[in-house]
Amino acid sequence: MGWEYAVLGLAGAMINRALIFLEANKRVKGPAWRYPEGPGPLFFALATVLHGAIATVVTAVTAEAGYIHNPLLGLGLGIAAPTAVKKISSIALGALPPTDLPDDEAPQRDTRAIPVEARVRDDEAAPVRGES
Repeated sequence: MGWEYAVLGLAGAMINRALIFLEANKRVKGPAWRYPEGPGPLFFALATVLHGAIATVVTAVTAEAGYIHNPLLGLGLGIAAPTAVKKISSIALGALPPTDLPDDEAPQRDTRAIPVEARVRDDEAAPVRGES
């Protein structure tokens, strides 16, 4: 039963991708992928395939878990899935502890996804629950 929702998720991702494409074309006044200003059509095709794959997998798993009971929800999840996965991965990467690599080789923490009140400076220890 989940494969129908996976197809709807793929359709939702393609709707989202089409809107991104139209916005980019409007912004640059022509095909956004053209050389030398853009990355090229192969990059755009790869991004479209990855976008669709993310939405298909997220929608299929969500449907198999029993959270989707309506085709409109499957389509909507497909539209939102790539953006949601990007946000969740940003939060997860921001929560990782700093590495012992030199500053020029260490990955930079993205603190935009972490609420200001939850941010801890690197030189401070994270507070333990129950302690003041």
